[in-house]
Amino acid sequence: MSATVKHIPTKSSPNLDDYLGREKEGNDLPRVLYEAGQHCRPETAKAEFRALREEHGQQGAMRTVAARYAEPDDPSDATHLKVGKNWRAAKPNETATHLRIEPQVPFEKRDEAHHFIYSFDLATVNPDDPDQCLRAFEAVVAFREQDTPGTQSKFVAHGDAKGSKAAIERGEGGKFHVHEAMNAVVHTDMVVEGREFKAGQRVAGAITHVDSYRARWDRFLETRGHEFGLAPQDRAVLPEVGSPEYRAKRTTDKDFWSRERGEISDHDRARRGIEAAFGELWEDRDSFALLAPEDRVARLAAVASTSGDVELKLRSTQKGDRIRSFVVPGRAQAIGSTKLGDRYSNIGIAEQLELLAQGDWKPLERRSVGPAKEVPELPDATIASLQERAELMALDEQQEAELDAWLADRAAEDGTTVEELWAARGMTGTERERHLAHGWKADWETAQAEREASAAALAEQAATQSLAPEAQKPFERRRFETTTADAAQAAPPSSAGTTATKPVPLRRERQVGVLRGEQMKDAELLAVVRAEREDGGAYVDFQLSAADPAAQGQRGLHLHASRQKRLRDGREVEGTRTVQQLTPSQYRELRQAAGDNAVEVEGREVLAVRGNVMPATRGGYTANTKSLGPSHRGPIGPDVLEKQRASEDLAREAEAPRASDKFAQAVSTSKSRGDGDRGLG
Repeated sequence: MSATVKHIPTKSSPNLDDYLGREKEGNDLPRVLYEAGQHCRPETAKAEFRALREEHGQQGAMRTVAARYAEPDDPSDATHLKVGKNWRAAKPNETATHLRIEPQVPFEKRDEAHHFIYSFDLATVNPDDPDQCLRAFEAVVAFREQDTPGTQSKFVAHGDAKGSKAAIERGEGGKFHVHEAMNAVVHTDMVVEGREFKAGQRVAGAITHVDSYRARWDRFLETRGHEFGLAPQDRAVLPEVGSPEYRAKRTTDKDFWSRERGEISDHDRARRGIEAAFGELWEDRDSFALLAPEDRVARLAAVASTSGDVELKLRSTQKGDRIRSFVVPGRAQAIGSTKLGDRYSNIGIAEQLELLAQGDWKPLERRSVGPAKEVPELPDATIASLQERAELMALDEQQEAELDAWLADRAAEDGTTVEELWAARGMTGTERERHLAHGWKADWETAQAEREASAAALAEQAATQSLAPEAQKPFERRRFETTTADAAQAAPPSSAGTTATKPVPLRRERQVGVLRGEQMKDAELLAVVRAEREDGGAYVDFQLSAADPAAQGQRGLHLHASRQKRLRDGREVEGTRTVQQLTPSQYRELRQAAGDNAVEVEGREVLAVRGNVMPATRGGYTANTKSLGPSHRGPIGPDVLEKQRASEDLAREAEAPRASDKFAQAVSTSKSRGDGDRGLG
């Protein structure tokens, strides 16, 4: 099999995120097939990437632009020479070889993100097989989770590739590929190839070095590829990293894109000229074998100059001529002797010339992949699984359509629009907010069903009474008003509010609503320590303090609230989880930030701090323990949790009058029409 990976740094993380989700004009193929996130949610990755960079002071970071060195036309203008990997000014008794050229712009913006592309050839993953594509996508996500668990990445699988004209002619067009957008700042502490990376540190080293990440990707396919239906790399197509075959050509991004456009880059043009010279020497190998080793490079340079593609600039040494650089006609700057790959370096050239003299030389051949992988006949179990997945997707679409219709009806009842209905709750209708709205719809339908059942029960009871209709009506009306009022008192909140004056909060309402960018910075927080662990860590319930301005109007103040099932008295019950697990170091940072601003309430310690919050991967928010500091408010007291609940109750009660007034108005209208015996349902 053949599965390559390449890396492209980018200075604009938002632009990269937009590209991954943008549909291509003139292409009717589906673009985004699958999405996933590591330490972020795909739909909010753009904002989360920026928040992490801002948190560690890396947003808009700049770097110094290095000077470059070139061989001047007049050797007397040279001022510097190279020593190892560094450049320095030539001393009076030394001969300078290069001229230092200062950059026009001394500073440039640092990279904001890193773009990795995992491409699977047709013989490995058939783009027409959804099962193969999904498993390949899952392999990429699993590789990153294992290889660099502390990086923040968004994964997007694209299924609209057609391939370039040149790739289609080679039979390699339309490959399935996965894009990874990795934030330039580390999210969580980790170790990669023995080097420790701390949160807030910039991504570098083995994470972005081409040979390092390709070697680790190859090892992953060897050890875990079978879990995803992938075999180890086909060495006949992709040489092993570090091998002579791998180092033979040093391909650049410009080489790749030039080939994709059917063009030829300057580097490939230089390689073509040298290979053509090798071929001519091979045709005249008998006479070439008679040359002394020190004269072979000069003969190669003479033959290469006739190709029109490249000229070799030489320098004389005690061991003969050596190649200083390659000059491509029309190119302003020469190509360094090590920039084309090991095959074309001085050592590589000497090896090729020796093979020519011995009669063992072989031309460089382009490796190609095998035929496209056939789509296998799927077993019944797989077909059933795919059918189930399709039915679930259809059901989701139906539920979303029903939610849109329900929201439109509620907005019409309120005499407003759906957008204003969202805005009244400080929302815009995001995916997570729509998930909450599904709960509101279910609660509203339950309340409606209870009211209809109550009305039907009253009607049935009235039919069995022996009272005359004239004497029955007032009694029945009184009973109906009492029952409907009770139902209104117990009804959960709807899109228009809640009918109860002080409703019991639902589990999903315990979580704080949507927080804007500024509201997530330097927020006043309360940390309720639920339990301490033996390793020194703790389970902490972080809440937005009622004293923070962002808490106004919030029906829930917990940063995170999720459902969980527990065993109680031998039976399974459903509860709510509001805690965040802290490591020993994070717990120490929390206690240090709180200082003496702590109090014991209801058998648990409550700490007051101030810090940043971030969107959590599984919904809600999480506190960034590294940003925590002392609270700017006064010391908290034993009534601190009572104030939290009172703030939540106040926000819930604020929505109650609208629905209650509408219900009372409906009852009044019914009574004035004299249809109390029929009910409102």
